[in-house]
Amino acid sequence: MVPLFEKKAKKSKIPLFLLGRDFKVELKKEGWFYKGEREFKELSLGLKGFYQGKNLACALKTLELLENKGLIKLDEKKLRKALKEVRWPGRYEKFIQNGKEILIDVAH
Repeated sequence: MVPLFEKKAKKSKIPLFLLGRDFKVELKKEGWFYKGEREFKELSLGLKGFYQGKNLACALKTLELLENKGLIKLDEKKLRKALKEVRWPGRYEKFIQNGKEILIDVAH
């Protein structure tokens, strides 16, 4: 699949950024670690699930690209706060009802 995207991007003369090649994310004991053009270490993410790392990496890469275009200015302190506080009600959410733990997940 990647060769198809690379071929299309080259033909269209548009940049292609691939997770694992151009930017990376890793979950360690201390939190999420991102490496792209910038590095962010020990990020806390309010959303649960290992798969959220890929979403996090793509969002951070997008922010880097927007900053490179002069459209935004990344403020690491605000970024960390936002990531820690992000919520998706009903997404892997646990609560107690009548003494029983309930897990709901409104994933696709």
